[in-house]
Amino acid sequence: MMHDEEIRALLQKYATGNLTETEKALLESWYLKQAGGSANPIDEKKMEANLKGMAGRLPVKRKAVLHTIWPRIAAAAAIVLLIIGGWWYADNRTTQKPALAKTQAVQPIIPGKDGAILTLADGHQIVLDTMGNGIIADQSGAQVELQEGRLAYKSLPIAHSPLPIAYLPAFNTLITPRGRQFQLVLPDGTKVWLNAASSIRYPTAFTGKERNVEITGEAYFEVAHNKDKPFHVKSNKQVVEVLGTHFNIMAYDDEPAVKTTLLEGKVKVTAGTAASAILQPGEQATLTRQIKIAPVKTAAAVAWKNGEFMFRNEPLENIMRSVARWYDVDIVYKADVAHKEVWGSITKYGNVSDVLEMIALTGVAHFKVAGRTIIIQS
Repeated sequence: MMHDEEIRALLQKYATGNLTETEKALLESWYLKQAGGSANPIDEKKMEANLKGMAGRLPVKRKAVLHTIWPRIAAAAAIVLLIIGGWWYADNRTTQKPALAKTQAVQPIIPGKDGAILTLADGHQIVLDTMGNGIIADQSGAQVELQEGRLAYKSLPIAHSPLPIAYLPAFNTLITPRGRQFQLVLPDGTKVWLNAASSIRYPTAFTGKERNVEITGEAYFEVAHNKDKPFHVKSNKQVVEVLGTHFNIMAYDDEPAVKTTLLEGKVKVTAGTAASAILQPGEQATLTRQIKIAPVKTAAAVAWKNGEFMFRNEPLENIMRSVARWYDVDIVYKADVAHKEVWGSITKYGNVSDVLEMIALTGVAHFKVAGRTIIIQS
């Protein structure tokens, strides 16, 4: 439990906007525990307003207090606040059930890493995990180079090809298995981040009037601007058309919806031959039977690219599908908790036990790990 001096120091930093995410998590966790007797849920806006008001009423203490609390802050660096359905979980170590049922000699399940499989136009496959930096292949109209965990295509002059590029359509496919992610730079300079259990199929040179690629799973794009050559991304049941912009598409087959989130620019989302919608920055298109547009916190949609799991009132089953892809594990439910919602954030580069323990602290579920299977219990 934090002392008054520590709380005052954090409140002062909160009022001036100088809190780190970890310090903010500690302060919000403390506030939610103090509000534990309230009959009504505390939403995020109300909590922020109350904290600012408290900061204005408290005297400012000497900055040296911060040195005494840093060990506790460092210990909490992995968690940024987990809440379920607007309620809170009181940390009672004497009555709380164990977050994970532990057994002896259990091998830790480590996080995923950079890695992918490249399939060339002739069908030859290259496992990029084991390759060093340098040119790894020559494809029609392009040279393929591996650069510090990123695959890049360098377009070659037509004179270097035996035939004009226009007559040499060739496609490569980049696949990330479960537990892998990778970066790609397309021949036009477009940057692509590929999440776990995903793929992208693309030409080795964009020679026509359009730039077309196909994806499965999830990918984040920073498209190189070219007003004369629109960029199209085809995924599960939809096509996204752009000129130059930043956006994320989640189109896994096992997800209930395809979600397209726009960070910069403008995109057009088309489903089938009739339904279409224009997205503005900060909006997300959700495709089930029809397209629905809603404003969202874009940070949550691209958190995977930035090394985090971030969920905003997300059902547990959605979270566990992401965990399964990144850690390459199987999920088994022994309790009816899949629909329960979690709000929070945690690094995705810790062992899977770190993620499970943080979720368990919310009280939504508890977990048992057996080999590479996570068993979810009430």
